[in-house]
Amino acid sequence: MRRRRVPGLTTKLNVVPLVELLALLITHRPAAIRLARSIVGDADAEDCVSEVGLYLLEKREYLRSVPGPSLFYTAVRHAALRLRRSSWHRRVVKMDPRDLVIAEQAMVAGRSSEHRVRLPESVG
Repeated sequence: MRRRRVPGLTTKLNVVPLVELLALLITHRPAAIRLARSIVGDADAEDCVSEVGLYLLEKREYLRSVPGPSLFYTAVRHAALRLRRSSWHRRVVKMDPRDLVIAEQAMVAGRSSEHRVRLPESVG
């Protein structure tokens, strides 16, 4: 049985002051970056935190109250996990198993130049 999805933020409430939301983002940004760094590494950690912060700022009019730190950290964790899952496809190279054996042999460290394996070149 599929879970019914709750509708997104649709009603403007205008109750969350910008100052309080910025205070949350500035205060908890270093810890959120450390959390994201543990999931996606140094290169993408700040992007995840900035993405969540920007989303909260854009949707501020729809929020019922100032989000707590736990919601902020959860959103950062989910953004980092989404990024890691989507970037997995960029780091994995699909290969035929026969070509994979040749590639692994070519990458073995510590081999002398006379024992190196030459990868097959494309024909044509």
